[in-house]
Amino acid sequence: MGNHQTSLSDILSGSIQPFRSQLNSYRILSAIAIGVLLIGWLLHESYDNPGVNPVILRLLLIGAFTLFLTGTLISRYIQSRAAFYFPILLVFLNAWILYLVLINGFRIQFLPGLVFSVMLTSAVFQNFRYLTVYIGGLTLFLVPGAALAPQTATNQFIFITVVLIVFIGIYLILYLRTFTNERFGLRTEIFSSIFMDSDAALLLLNPDNGEIGYVNSKAYDLFHLPEAYFSQGPVPFSQLVPVPLDPQAPNQFYEVRLSTFDGSLFWGDISVKPFRTANSRFILVRIMDATLRKGAEEAAERMTAQRRRLLDIARSLLNTLSLDDVFKTITDALSTVVRYNLIVLYWQEPGSKILRPLASRAIDWKGYDPDQFVIPEGQGIAGRVVVTDEIVMINNSHLDPESFYPSGYDPGEEHIIAIPVKVSGKNVAAFSVIRTGPVPFSPDDFELIQLLVTHSISAIQNSVLHEEFRRRARHSESLVQVTKAINSTMKQEELLDLIVEKVLELIEARHGALFLLDPQSGRLSVGASRGIDTSIIPRLQFGPGDSIAGWVAQTGRGVMIHDVEKHPRFQVVDQNEVFTSMISIPLKIKDLVVGVLGVDRMAGEKYFTEREFNIACDFAEQAALAMENSRLFNQIGVSEKKYRSLFEEIDDAVFIASTEGFILDINPAGYQMFGYTSAADMFKVNIWEDLCIDKANRDVFLKNLSRIGNVKNFEITMKRKDGTAITVLHSSSLVKGQDGEVLYLQGTIKDITEQRRFQQQLFQSQKMESIGQLAGGMAHDFNNILSGIMGYASFIRNQMDPDHPQFRYVSAIEQAANRAADLISQLLAFARGTSANKIPTQINKIISDTLHIIERTFEKQVTIRTDFDADLPLIMGDPVQLQQVFLNLCVNARDAVRGKGTIVITTLRKTIFADPQIPEVNPGEYVIITVTDNGMGMTEDVRKRIFEPFFTTKEVGKGTGLGLAMAYGVVKSHSGFIQVRSAPGEGSTFSVFLPAHVAGGNEPADSVEVQTQNTQAVHDGSGASILVVDDDPSIRGLISDILTHYHYHILHAGNGLEAIQMMDQHGSGIRLIILDIMMPQMNGVEGYFEIIQKFPDVKVIFSSGYSQTDLLDGILKEKSVRFLPKPYHVKDLLDMVNSMMESPS
Repeated sequence: MGNHQTSLSDILSGSIQPFRSQLNSYRILSAIAIGVLLIGWLLHESYDNPGVNPVILRLLLIGAFTLFLTGTLISRYIQSRAAFYFPILLVFLNAWILYLVLINGFRIQFLPGLVFSVMLTSAVFQNFRYLTVYIGGLTLFLVPGAALAPQTATNQFIFITVVLIVFIGIYLILYLRTFTNERFGLRTEIFSSIFMDSDAALLLLNPDNGEIGYVNSKAYDLFHLPEAYFSQGPVPFSQLVPVPLDPQAPNQFYEVRLSTFDGSLFWGDISVKPFRTANSRFILVRIMDATLRKGAEEAAERMTAQRRRLLDIARSLLNTLSLDDVFKTITDALSTVVRYNLIVLYWQEPGSKILRPLASRAIDWKGYDPDQFVIPEGQGIAGRVVVTDEIVMINNSHLDPESFYPSGYDPGEEHIIAIPVKVSGKNVAAFSVIRTGPVPFSPDDFELIQLLVTHSISAIQNSVLHEEFRRRARHSESLVQVTKAINSTMKQEELLDLIVEKVLELIEARHGALFLLDPQSGRLSVGASRGIDTSIIPRLQFGPGDSIAGWVAQTGRGVMIHDVEKHPRFQVVDQNEVFTSMISIPLKIKDLVVGVLGVDRMAGEKYFTEREFNIACDFAEQAALAMENSRLFNQIGVSEKKYRSLFEEIDDAVFIASTEGFILDINPAGYQMFGYTSAADMFKVNIWEDLCIDKANRDVFLKNLSRIGNVKNFEITMKRKDGTAITVLHSSSLVKGQDGEVLYLQGTIKDITEQRRFQQQLFQSQKMESIGQLAGGMAHDFNNILSGIMGYASFIRNQMDPDHPQFRYVSAIEQAANRAADLISQLLAFARGTSANKIPTQINKIISDTLHIIERTFEKQVTIRTDFDADLPLIMGDPVQLQQVFLNLCVNARDAVRGKGTIVITTLRKTIFADPQIPEVNPGEYVIITVTDNGMGMTEDVRKRIFEPFFTTKEVGKGTGLGLAMAYGVVKSHSGFIQVRSAPGEGSTFSVFLPAHVAGGNEPADSVEVQTQNTQAVHDGSGASILVVDDDPSIRGLISDILTHYHYHILHAGNGLEAIQMMDQHGSGIRLIILDIMMPQMNGVEGYFEIIQKFPDVKVIFSSGYSQTDLLDGILKEKSVRFLPKPYHVKDLLDMVNSMMESPS
């Protein structure tokens, strides 16, 4: 087998070593026994020699015999331990008999006794029955002799026993030698034959290193080993069989997947058993090819697992009532264990002679459409199993003469398993499994399919019954819905649409239409449809007898048609649609056809059934009743619709409420007014408890309503769903029955919240305008008075030396007049009476300049933060006036935080759109300046009055109440507006909105100087004529005195008409006119236009205490016109007069 394999005899020889070791021991005994026999023989020859003791001789002979007998017993013991105790007993028995013989004086003849004893001893060891023969025969050879003394006999007994042992040893040596040689040869031959001829691969291993020592020929075959596999050197067992070995384990068993020399795999059963001898050890490995067994076991396990899983699935289906779920579960389960292409559950409806497909599942099916294939009763394999109640498997079904296929269909290699299904004890269905291709169904396939389907029969029965129950329930439910619709107030279009929808749902169709019949023309047109292309609906109009629908309307009989396109009355409307089945039923009212209900199925869909036709007939009957009911209802509802339209479209809330006040109905304007999304949302709303805020007025309203029966235009405060208060005009009346009992309450509610808000805004605006006019008139009068006071005080002071004792009194008068002039200036600002020098201005610059002022004067505990938009547009404004506005707002914020807090000033740009709630605001881009403080805030009443002149919340003597009024006036004069947000404890925010300047104007002012007057050198008037026009004599006197003092020639006029007369009298001799604006009979502006027409070169200085510069728009642009506001100082007057006199005409 191989150069490096150990021979089998060498390995086996180690197993006989224990026998040979024993044999060596017995050889020594044999040599001793032989020596004793030789000595005994010599002594026998000299028996008559008187020098020889005959007793010793006899003892010697008897001992040799005993020794021989003992060896025989030992050899017997080697063969069987069970006989150990008996040979020992026999040895002692022989010794005892000899002892008795010697004691009684007998002796044994030597040679005959010896031979006879050996023969009988061997016989005894073969069969114990000869023991008595042995004892009896022994006595025949005894001869009389002298009796020995007991002590002598004892000594001779001992000697005899030793001699017997020697003789037994000799016998044992001879016997064991023969036995060992025979046994070893036999074992080697038997073991070699078994080892080499075994059906299993056998390997002998060295337990120390696991190397293979010897293998039989079966191992070469099993592992596909080449002849020279072991010629290259020792081969480890793990190289051939990768399993762990434990040399100490008594027995080891493995079942593993092994690889042959050429790489193929097989399953192997491995048993490992170690052997141990006195001189050697080896391991015997037995390997059986278990591939076939393993495959059979795995196949059996798979089959068992598949059966178990299918049974589990079948049991799980018992609680499933949906036919779709049951069928899907069964087909999904079968697809995992059996290849199939089509499964169909055929169903025979009650009273029908046809099996129709109830459910199907196709996988790679290229045959006919299973949903279109119907089988006549008793035909085909499915029809056969329903009739015969037998489960059938037919491979190559086309060879079966009873097979039934659609016309023109070639089944090819098709295999079928069909199982009947019972419902209520009757076969009404067939479960058909079809496979195509050359591989037929196997018995295992048949068993698995039969197992699952038969154990799922109950689930299929239940699901079929449940499906039938559901269909009937849906049919009944839909009929109930249609019946309800008939008794409801549904529109006809909605009703007809519901009928078509339910018919299609119940009979599982996708295309249907309800045609209405025109009684005049007899033509049919679509009244409701589903699943029909809207583009072809206008073409679905048929005359009497045209198409199938027209024919049904004409005959009054319903039809169910298969292969519709083959029908002679079929008309093609859409070339893209292929009809396969159609139901068309007339709609009748008292035998009068009013329409036709049509339902279609297209190519690829199954044919209609008798049950579906009956459902459509039931629906057609209900549809006809619904149409008649709808027609009558519509006639009654025409007038109601008019009133309902008014109810829905009116802008005011119109409602009906219970006597307890709960809303029963309300129009859209009503529920929207109160912030609800639908009328239903208000059905649980109580008008008096949930909507009325003003409980006192509510009680008055209810008292009047109860007493009079109706209340009109009662103003009351109510609230919206979100809690917002609204002001409404509530009108309600009680509706009573014939017995005078109040049935319900009806009324209207008009929201006047915005109207009242506009009224308040108008009132506020008018109030501010009135206050402004009053303030302006007062300021004008005060300015005239102050002009005289300031002018004369200044004139007198200029004439006095500062050391004059009256100089300080005159200065005090002038200072008091200046303070009064400042107050009047603020009044004029509120009344929009101050003149404004508007130029393109940067708001951020104005505010920054203002901050430089207030930072030096405000308390250090007041923190001012700014957030300016660097990309602000310019505004057209008067920098001086705007700086005063921001200064007043900051001072107001400082007072609000009481010297300790934070003021935040921000600027930004924003586009404002038209807002009906702020009609005075022009849409456009604005610059917004906000001044926010975290002070004590204001109440709503205070907020509404903060811009009124002289209104202040400060202590007496600590505020004039004109700061915010001036700011309001200046902002308004700049076409802007101010918004204020404030609440007690939450601070205040003032937002100033100024319209942005359109690009292309002048450059912005670089700086703002509060004092912009330039001192002009006073020149001598040199007698130049000046006309002073003013209705106040004191003003005329003042100007006359001042200018006369400086050598001007002064003329006087009291109004515009007198000024014209003076100009006519003096002509061009008057170089300058100082002209008041507000005068009786003719104001200064009107007089100016009259004078300038005649004397265009004359120069004019307008002067007014109520500087309405808007009256001077366009005039002040002339170089010969200036404006001097009252009151003014002497210096201001002289500077402007000199400037005008020196300027060129």
